[in-house]
Amino acid sequence: MLEKYFHILGLKDGVDEKTLKKTYRKLALKYHPDVSKLPDARQKFQEICEAYEIILSRIRVDTVVNVRDNYEEEVDLNYYEEIIKEARRKAAERARMKYEKIKEEREFFQNNDFFIIFRYIGNYLALPLALAMIVVPVYLAITESFIVIFASMFFWIIGFFILSHIYTKRKTWFHPGHIQTKWKDIIELFRVERRENSKEKCFYSKGKKANSTPFKYSLLKVRNISLDNSGVLSHKVGYQRKYKEIVIPRSSKAYIIHSLMSIFKPICFILLIFVLPVPSIIWRFILSGFLVMTGSNFIFFLSRTKSKTSFLLNPFLIIKLLIWLLVIISQTTYYPGFVVYTTPISFFLIFFMLIFLDLILDLVFRIFPFYERLYFPIPKQPEILRILFKNGYQNYLDIPFWSTIYPFLRWLF
Repeated sequence: MLEKYFHILGLKDGVDEKTLKKTYRKLALKYHPDVSKLPDARQKFQEICEAYEIILSRIRVDTVVNVRDNYEEEVDLNYYEEIIKEARRKAAERARMKYEKIKEEREFFQNNDFFIIFRYIGNYLALPLALAMIVVPVYLAITESFIVIFASMFFWIIGFFILSHIYTKRKTWFHPGHIQTKWKDIIELFRVERRENSKEKCFYSKGKKANSTPFKYSLLKVRNISLDNSGVLSHKVGYQRKYKEIVIPRSSKAYIIHSLMSIFKPICFILLIFVLPVPSIIWRFILSGFLVMTGSNFIFFLSRTKSKTSFLLNPFLIIKLLIWLLVIISQTTYYPGFVVYTTPISFFLIFFMLIFLDLILDLVFRIFPFYERLYFPIPKQPEILRILFKNGYQNYLDIPFWSTIYPFLRWLF
């Protein structure tokens, strides 16, 4: 029934919302009557807008309505007719939008400050990380054992690859974009939105109505993995990701607590790293995280509010944390007065775990029948989340480094 709309935009069924919006903006700028010289530009633009609205509605219906235990139930024909009717109304409004307005939308998403900030952080951290991957093995070979340098060849390769990439993009590497957000925009993020006569109950605060901005996050499912092997140095892995957006009702009380914790946790974490009287930077990092986690959970307990990131806590994450802790303890020397030092080789082990630990654990546990349960959240979550995990969705992409960094960043902010 919807094939013609996918054909208009040149997309396939199963496309995610991000790809849909990107494709729409590209076509809208090309066929907008203000710039296109085609005689049927207005009609073409109307069709693009209509197809966009209908497919967008389809994606959101799939996300909110159609999730079941073992299948996705088809929405009846009458319901789709209502969707198409509403989508055509919105398409007519979009067709009246000025070219400049659509262009502003595209530029906003292409130059989103959130992604620019992450590019700044990643680009500035990449240089010291690459140098560490090259220098640390040499230092360990001199101070510990020359054999270490052979065991560290993999890190040398990655380090030189990162340095080469930075050099090829040296003109823009340390200045990836301009941040447009002003202080008033940041303050606006924490403004409490109140919704009158809400019938939904807040998931985070028992007994409260969901009268504020809901908490939203996405789960993903990897599918259609393909491998292209064209030679020794030419390998390519392709895959598709399907996203589901989770919308959890939230009260104004929970919204305020969550917003305050998003400020409290990163500030306290950074301050504790500098003020804790512990010689080892590794243990300062660990103790800072432990103290912030304890303090934030205590605040949640006193306010009788659930954390918005409790879905991250699963058995697999706990196993990883225990392994990290045991490895670091094995490389730690204790002295009276809570003076602790870590050996130089501990940094090498941390790099190794960042890159290989998830892969190794995943291969080991995959042979057990309880493998899928390892990724299920331990704290109680909304029913929709349990169903999505049962259908193969996950919190984030399981790739080296990101699998460890993402849960930490998501919890911290």
